[in-house]
Amino acid sequence: MIYDIPTLHRTYFKLDENRHLFPYIKDGNRFYEVEEAVHHPVRQFDTTKTLLIIMDPWNEVGDERLNTNSRNIFYGKLLPLAKKMTELGFPAIVLTNAKDKDGYGYDIFPELKELAAQGKLEILYHQEHKPEAFAADLKARGIANLVYCGFNTNMCVIGRPLGIIRMVHEGFRIFFVPDAAAAIEHKETWEDQGLHKAVTMVLSQWAAELIDVDDVLKIERK
Repeated sequence: MIYDIPTLHRTYFKLDENRHLFPYIKDGNRFYEVEEAVHHPVRQFDTTKTLLIIMDPWNEVGDERLNTNSRNIFYGKLLPLAKKMTELGFPAIVLTNAKDKDGYGYDIFPELKELAAQGKLEILYHQEHKPEAFAADLKARGIANLVYCGFNTNMCVIGRPLGIIRMVHEGFRIFFVPDAAAAIEHKETWEDQGLHKAVTMVLSQWAAELIDVDDVLKIERK
């Protein structure tokens, strides 16, 4: 099935509808036209080519502020997103840590375990997957689009070996759902979620197009 979903991305340099730059020559040098803009395209998402990736959805991390923040995001936005996308037929995976010999490794939210038990998503462990092999496997399955959500925006979501930055360089088209994600903030930014907003801004200008959970929830199954 193919579903239309609005997205958002920002540009500094002018792009055509295929995201190609507009070059020009000045004094014998090649430059690109500038057109600072916010774009709101509606993209077509094929359920056979799009994978939802839920990064490190840990139920307990030993810090109550992080726990509270993550649980609010999870139950308010992330879980509804995961349920809706799997209902529509999109494949989904959870990426998390396997517990090591010292017991390190956080447990994921039980609702995701239930979805896995129902065969609606897979739970994969970071320690068991290398980026190149992971990317090759997805491409062999026909996956071209990766939709990321989860925790934490400024660390694991972008920086894990299977996170956004690495997968951009593996050639995937990346989408990010900021209202189904959160950052580890700092004392100056907890109130306004400044780090999460800043990373989201950077991603939208470079690596990813943004998706709003509410736009997914309103989709009717075909």
